[in-house]
Amino acid sequence: MKIIYLNPLGLLITLIIGLILLCNSCSRNEQKETIQEREVAPVYAVDVGLEAEFGDLFELVEVIPLGLKGQDFFINPYRLIIHDGRFYLLDPVFGSLLCLSGEGEMIFKIGSLGDGPKELPDIADFAINPITQEIILSSISDRSLAYYNLQNQFLRKERYANQSDMIAASAQGLISRSVTYFNNDFHNLEILSQSGDVEKLYFPFPKDVRPILLKNISGHLTSSIDSGFLFLEPASSIIYEVDEKKAYPKYSFTSYDEMWPQDKKHDINGFFTKVSKGEISHPTRFFEESQDYLFFGWNKRSGGISHQIVDYRIGLFDKGKNLLY
Repeated sequence: MKIIYLNPLGLLITLIIGLILLCNSCSRNEQKETIQEREVAPVYAVDVGLEAEFGDLFELVEVIPLGLKGQDFFINPYRLIIHDGRFYLLDPVFGSLLCLSGEGEMIFKIGSLGDGPKELPDIADFAINPITQEIILSSISDRSLAYYNLQNQFLRKERYANQSDMIAASAQGLISRSVTYFNNDFHNLEILSQSGDVEKLYFPFPKDVRPILLKNISGHLTSSIDSGFLFLEPASSIIYEVDEKKAYPKYSFTSYDEMWPQDKKHDINGFFTKVSKGEISHPTRFFEESQDYLFFGWNKRSGGISHQIVDYRIGLFDKGKNLLY
């Protein structure tokens, strides 16, 4: 049997140290909660109220005809990225990514459909990593990312457990994937390292969310001007700024028309039921950000005399002047 003697002075010192650590812990917790409270308010409030034409804000500078040959079919410009003076255009209908010069001349085309190591059954989206100088193609059905260099040489293919239909690359070289609701991680967004490993999950949703009648439902994703990503959940009215450490509201949409309640953003079936009847206004799938503006699509609630389910608008938000067109 062992007898342990406690030094009274040592016990007192231990208690004092414990109290100090406890106070420090409380202080850190309070600071963390305060930071979270600050992040609730969006950086920009986009009030889609009065409407005005914004065509006069722009002027036509140049028309660049695309020098496509007979075999280079192109009908659906899904995404355009300008990188180092080149135009990269994705046509998911024909499953091809076109690379053209600044004058519109064809340089190369990526788009070998199939299930081989260098092939993709579809191309849902693409991104260009500015750090590694790689073109990254996303396939929905293959659940993979295919990597090419800027000389059109295939590098590798990475397969993932979750299905994704939108991707983006940040200025730091991180990759993000907008993950569909049919996944076992129950999150809407993945952050990948430069090597393609999943490092962080964002935007959890309840495990009972099952949009049975809907296919490939995911959040809306693009690169931000602040070196991260912009992400909008499918039935949400808030665009978040996301990086490898945090996510905070950046743009919050409001309108005099009825909108889907933010606290019901996980009721996907209810949201799309309203959308199909033209009963609500909401931001659309696509938006892009520049240093001065946010460009976004907007579906306006159908009026009493309208025969359209969706009345599509284009919005331009001036961040410096806090004005909306």
